Amino acid sequence: MKLYVKYVVTVKLRKRINKNGTISLRLDTFLGYEVDPTGKRRAKRERVTLPFHLVENPKSIAEHKTNLDNLAKAEKLRREKEQQINASLKKPFNSDQLKQPFVPFFNIEIHKALTVFSTKTSCIKGAQKYFFQFERNNVLFEEITTSYCQRFMFYLKNSAVKKNGTPLSDNTIRAYFNTYKTILDQAVNQGYLSENPAAEVELPKIVNSSRTFLNSEEFDVLAQTPCMDTELELMFLISCQTGLRFDDIKLLKWSDLKFSKSGASFQLEDQKGSIKRKYLLDEVLSAKLQAQSSKSGKCFPTAKMNSTTNQLLKEWGIQAGLQKKLNFLSGRHTYAVQALMDGMDIKTLQLHLDHKDVRSTMVYQDLLLVKKPQMRKPKNVLLGIFNGQQKKSLTSDIRQELRAYNYSF
Repeated sequence: MKLYVKYVVTVKLRKRINKNGTISLRLDTFLGYEVDPTGKRRAKRERVTLPFHLVENPKSIAEHKTNLDNLAKAEKLRREKEQQINASLKKPFNSDQLKQPFVPFFNIEIHKALTVFSTKTSCIKGAQKYFFQFERNNVLFEEITTSYCQRFMFYLKNSAVKKNGTPLSDNTIRAYFNTYKTILDQAVNQGYLSENPAAEVELPKIVNSSRTFLNSEEFDVLAQTPCMDTELELMFLISCQTGLRFDDIKLLKWSDLKFSKSGASFQLEDQKGSIKRKYLLDEVLSAKLQAQSSKSGKCFPTAKMNSTTNQLLKEWGIQAGLQKKLNFLSGRHTYAVQALMDGMDIKTLQLHLDHKDVRSTMVYQDLLLVKKPQMRKPKNVLLGIFNGQQKKSLTSDIRQELRAYNYSF
């Protein structure tokens, strides 16, 4: 079994409420993934429970002070452990390795990234594609300077084009260059470089592009309109009802789907392989899937994400009579707006969308302030109790259980 270590190991402080009124503190270290010969990966973690705890409901000044002191002590231990692990992973710089070719190292790190970050394959492959369009020679590590990295950025901005001949957007350039920069971080950690030469290269500013989403009427019209690509049609509708990314849905197997009279459901692990979430699909989409189902294998074996994918979605939207330019992310945006409309709190939505920063999730709250769409309430009874006054009567146990479910149309 091969272990793929994370580029930067993170240690998180976890809390657990106990029945005796205390809160246990635990250091959770996510090291990376173990991948067996069949290609199945499993998260490699280390968990250590600290020898002190917090009081769940402090009633005196002394208990409040003890909680603050113990939290500060736990945070110090977390920070020290994280620094210690990352320092141990970093090899000393060896100037003799500057004469080594960079491209073989680049290919190895790309392969590792594709294995570890299965939901970011499009970005990783895009960075690989444009780097090899830029670099046609076997460049050495000693040639990877700040000037070299600036020339690669200039190429991405001024020469790199998509299959349809259009230039790359600023957000895409940021994503591709950050992938390249992460690989150089690995070169520093493994002693090939003394410092990352790409660190000083200025990145394009983030462009807050408009997020297109569908209301319930538009979703119904689109679902009733056939798309030229049946696989793409099903994947987009699944994204609308689950919020999953293209690369997540592509991993779905027929054996994962459970069909019933009320629809279909499946379970899927998050990117770290630590949490399994249950996803629900409505009767219409369930019937479409059953019509295409086979006994084994992946549901969407030929699906690919490229410029043609979004072009097909735009044509599908036009054919359905929609006045919106669709892309695959429109399905994810539709789910996010629907979830907020139905009462899901922003932190839970952040977990469902796998956002590292809650500010990325809060953009959907701004969408609701601009225009409140006509969205349908969830059909599932369990999900429906999030609405209205019933939300206040939920116990913490029920809330925790319901977070394992997603919202459906």
